[in-house]
Amino acid sequence: MKRHHCTLLALMLAASTLVACRDKSDSAPARYLYVWAGDEDGKQSDFMAVYDVYPSSTNFGQVISTTPVGMSNSMPHHLEYQLPAAGEFLFGNAHHHETVLLFDTRDSTHPTVARTLPAVPPLRYPHDFIRLPSGNLLVGYLRSDGPSPLAGDSTMPGGHGGIAEFTPTGELVRWRSAADSTSTSTVPIRPYAFALLPALDRFVVTSALMMEDTSASVVQMWRMSDLTLLRTLNVPEALDSSGKSIKGSNGLPFEPRVLPDGSVFFNSYYCGFYRLLVQGRRFL
Repeated sequence: MKRHHCTLLALMLAASTLVACRDKSDSAPARYLYVWAGDEDGKQSDFMAVYDVYPSSTNFGQVISTTPVGMSNSMPHHLEYQLPAAGEFLFGNAHHHETVLLFDTRDSTHPTVARTLPAVPPLRYPHDFIRLPSGNLLVGYLRSDGPSPLAGDSTMPGGHGGIAEFTPTGELVRWRSAADSTSTSTVPIRPYAFALLPALDRFVVTSALMMEDTSASVVQMWRMSDLTLLRTLNVPEALDSSGKSIKGSNGLPFEPRVLPDGSVFFNSYYCGFYRLLVQGRRFL
C-alpha cells in the first residue's frame, strides 16, 4: 500500500480547483490549490490534497495537508472549476462509485466531506458540474438505467444520460433526460460538460463518453430557468485546409467555453474545433 503522497499517477487521476485568498482583496493571488486525488494502488482511501501556491510563501509548491475521504479506487474526477462563495460546499465527482461529494472548505487547509448527493433514478454516473447565477448547480449524468438505444451496444446501464439541478446544500430541485425524440442520432446522448449563457436563459451541453462504448456526436441547447431541452444539433466533421471533411473528427464533442462575443467554442476529442453562433436566443 502507498502513503497519501501525490505521485505523478495520482496527479494524472486528479481534478483541481483554486481557492482564492480573500483576506485582502478579490484580486489577491490564490493561496491554496485543492487536488482531488486517488491513492496510487487503489487500496487506501482517496484524498483531498492541499498545495500552498502563494508565491511568497516559504511552503510554495508543497503539499501542506491530505484528508482521506473514506473511499478507495473511486477514480477522483471533476471538481467545480471555481471555488463557490464562502461557506458553500465544493462539489466533486468520485466516478467509479457514482458518487458526488460535497466538500466543506471553511477550514481551508483541511477540507472535509460534509455529505454526498442523493441518487437521481434513473440517471447514473454523474460527471460534470456548473454553478448557476442562482447558486444552484447543474450536474450532468452520462447514463441512465436500461439498455443503450443503439443496437449492439453492450453498455449496461446504457440509456441516455440527463441533467439534474441541485441546491448549494445538495437538495434535488429537478432532473431531465437528455433523450430527444426529434434527434436523428440513434446513439445515446451523454451530457459531458456545460457552457452557460445566462443573459439568454440558455446553456450548452456537449456529449461524450467516459467508460461507455458509444456516445452521440451532438451538442444540446437547454433553457436554464426550467431545465427544458430545446434543440439537439449533430456535430459535423471538421474540415482540413483544403475544405475536405476529416473522417471521425467530430467524435466526442468535449469542453465548451463561452467566447467574448457570446458564441460558444468547443473541441472534439478527435481534433475538431467548432464555434457555435448565437443569434438572439437561437443557435446556428
